[in-house]
Amino acid sequence: MNSLLLTGLIIAAVGSPASDETSDKLAQLEGRYRHALVQVRYTQQVQVSTSEPPQESELVTTGVIVSPDGVVLVSAAVFEPFNQVPQGYGIRFPASVSRADAEISEARIRVDGDEYSATLLGRDTDADVAFFQIDVEGKTFPFVDFSSGVAASVGLQVAVLSRLPDPLGPGLAVELARVQSLVEKPLEGFLVSTGASDPVGSLVCDLE
Repeated sequence: MNSLLLTGLIIAAVGSPASDETSDKLAQLEGRYRHALVQVRYTQQVQVSTSEPPQESELVTTGVIVSPDGVVLVSAAVFEPFNQVPQGYGIRFPASVSRADAEISEARIRVDGDEYSATLLGRDTDADVAFFQIDVEGKTFPFVDFSSGVAASVGLQVAVLSRLPDPLGPGLAVELARVQSLVEKPLEGFLVSTGASDPVGSLVCDLE
């Protein structure tokens, strides 16, 4: 009975959305980028200490295809060995584990309804990003072509696009947010934004 009532409420809530300029722009961004936003699922092997065998943990995060041959960008924050991290922000590694001790043993990337094996290409620790290569030949993927012309500022209204975590995933979430801060670490030009059901690896873009 509760399930039937809940279903009815959901249908009533989303049945007739009001159309305005902002919602139309969000819908256009969702249609433009949905095929370039992917779900990255990989097994990370961590050596907790020299007296214990390596432990494996699985992480699922949002990735962005950045080239037509299937190079996928993810946030390198998922490699950080923190004891306490927000939900969706990496694995809870013991503090004694260094970034160099964390190794990827297997990776798979889900693009729309298809899933492919992938290879870790490497990390740029200064920019806090890492790259995977989808292991498939002769296929062209939709990708995001990043622009260097966007002038971000505090208060700027932006859209945050991300793949929802399990069990909702790999549905696409599109949220309206604002730039909270411009920071100089780890690199000048980084920004902090609100929003996103799974912020790590999310695509942030202006409404245009």
